Amino acid sequence: IRNIFDGTLTVTIDIMGQLFGLDSKLESEALEALRNALVWYDYFSVPQIMDRGVAQGQAPEGTLNAVRSIPHYVERCRFSVVLVVHDDFGKVCDFGPWKTRGWCRVECMARRASPVDDDVMVIHGTESVEYVWPLGMQYDYPGLGEFTVKEDAKTLGPVVAAMVDNKVTQLMEQGKVAEAQFWRCFRGACLTGLEVKERVEATHNLADFLNVHGMSSTTVFGPHGWTPVHCAVPIPMPIPRGPYRNLE
Repeated sequence: IRNIFDGTLTVTIDIMGQLFGLDSKLESEALEALRNALVWYDYFSVPQIMDRGVAQGQAPEGTLNAVRSIPHYVERCRFSVVLVVHDDFGKVCDFGPWKTRGWCRVECMARRASPVDDDVMVIHGTESVEYVWPLGMQYDYPGLGEFTVKEDAKTLGPVVAAMVDNKVTQLMEQGKVAEAQFWRCFRGACLTGLEVKERVEATHNLADFLNVHGMSSTTVFGPHGWTPVHCAVPIPMPIPRGPYRNLE
């Protein structure tokens, strides 16, 4: 980061960002914010479970509270920084393996669902820093990530569900109906592999499905040209496909 300040390091942008024409240049406001930033580091800011035998698969309340608070921590961050600069016990620990880790995916999902836009930077070393477009990480579902302790994933269902529900509410309040529709449909996919003790919002009745997404018929285009079929695509099998048999 010091190298960014003194001009010896240029921040690049990942391929997804380049395809969508995003600018990797750090504006003066962002540079000043970074220069005066305070650091919230997940590893030492979340109570760790040091003795799994004592925990017996149940995380202490302090850890659970911190996990539930991850979306709020991320929301209050101006920058999300991913450090992938070393070998981990002889294993390559670059951005690829980082994205396969369950806890890392939780933080990615929190970034995508946050109502506040921020910058995501991946630091590969003292000579390599790049912007990463968060949309490129949207399909890295936390429940399909790798957890050193499998039981950890059992605490995440309600957390991820709340992330998505809050995102839908925020988008609707902003009048961004099409984006809210996408996230509402995307909810089931985000929860893939996680335990959620609730009734999943899904229906085999076409009229109910149209009503949920604010559409009057199967042929009328919604905001930004979305049709009911667009809304159905992000929903995982097998629940939502039923209504669309009526469209054949």
